[in-house]
Amino acid sequence: GMESEEETFHISVAPGIAPGALKRALNAQLPSGLAIQNCKAIPHAKRKGSRSARVEYEVVLKDGVFGAAHLEKFKRAKNFVFSRQTRKGAFEEIDLKNIVDDLRLRDPATLVLVLNHQSQKVVRPLEVIKQIFNLSTELLPQARVTKKRSVTARKALKQNHIQKN
Repeated sequence: GMESEEETFHISVAPGIAPGALKRALNAQLPSGLAIQNCKAIPHAKRKGSRSARVEYEVVLKDGVFGAAHLEKFKRAKNFVFSRQTRKGAFEEIDLKNIVDDLRLRDPATLVLVLNHQSQKVVRPLEVIKQIFNLSTELLPQARVTKKRSVTARKALKQNHIQKN
């Protein structure tokens, strides 16, 4: 499993229900430790662009370290392709350079990983670090993955537009 500090979901409600009222009603039903932080109305036509485009993860190894040499090899590479088998048994090649937007060590046992989920290929954080850092099958299950935050496609487009201007 994976821990998460932030999740996004969409819910359809009857017309006339205010976002603030919906937030209060949902929070009243949630168990301790879970809370709705934000609630806003999104017109049905705009929901497509509201899915997560970039997701930031923190990966901590309990009994190990991430090799700085592996990180540098990945950063210097023009392409970083690996092959995996699909559910239907076919093999597909995935270039992690098209999916990994950021990768850095916070400390030797803590990695910050930002994945671009706009790609047609869905790659999980453990799959990425296994490929880049060549982690053993014993060390990989010890990795603690926490989803830190998400940026929607619409927000990412706005940020890119602001950065370019």
